[in-house]
Amino acid sequence: MKGPYTGILPHNILSAYWTAHTLLKAFKLSGLQKYLNGAVEAFDILNFYQQVWNPPWLDIYAFGGFGVMITDGEWNDARQAVFAPAYLDAYRLTGIAEYFERGIAALRAAFTLMAIPENKKVSPLTWNVLPTGLCPENFAHPGYDGVFARSDSDWGEAGALSAAALVENTYGGVYVDTAREKAFGTDGCRVSSLGKTARGVRSGVTEQLGYSRSVSVVTNKGKRRKLNLIADRTASVVIPAND
Repeated sequence: MKGPYTGILPHNILSAYWTAHTLLKAFKLSGLQKYLNGAVEAFDILNFYQQVWNPPWLDIYAFGGFGVMITDGEWNDARQAVFAPAYLDAYRLTGIAEYFERGIAALRAAFTLMAIPENKKVSPLTWNVLPTGLCPENFAHPGYDGVFARSDSDWGEAGALSAAALVENTYGGVYVDTAREKAFGTDGCRVSSLGKTARGVRSGVTEQLGYSRSVSVVTNKGKRRKLNLIADRTASVVIPAND
């Protein structure tokens, strides 16, 4: 059976993820470029299923999440939390900045359906229908708006929280790649400027959650430092070249 709109056979994106993940591991173990090339091809397939827009007919902010397959109607499926760390790992191995951006978008989308007051605007139909902190598996599974269901913790809030903890431990709230002169905000902030100075790499970081807090700044060499952010303001951090 082929999809009536695409004309291709059914395709579940977990297979693309497993392929990409396995080939990244093979490249790390062997150093053979063919495995990294294969991983990039698999990520290119996976990219087709990421929601890089916000469909106006859904009552959620869907940007960054993932569908499931070409023969199903699921949006913002819990597998996006599994994919997020793999995308960040792919950036470290390839230097393709888009991978890091896609990974962070997927990680943030993993929290969109969670039953917490902060999600009232982004998910008005799910933010208060489950006990606080729980999360449906996906949204609009039958193909129309307003329908969602919960399976279990690991394919919901536990998956999202585990992925967030892994990303925080590895990349912090701001990740600065001094070797490539790139930087990314991961924890409710964005990198608004980046440039070289006599002292190293200077990064401007803008707080986006609306409250003052501290985040960890981590470099590609694993060095970590604290950055204090003021609500809705931009702070500056300089990373020495040897960090």
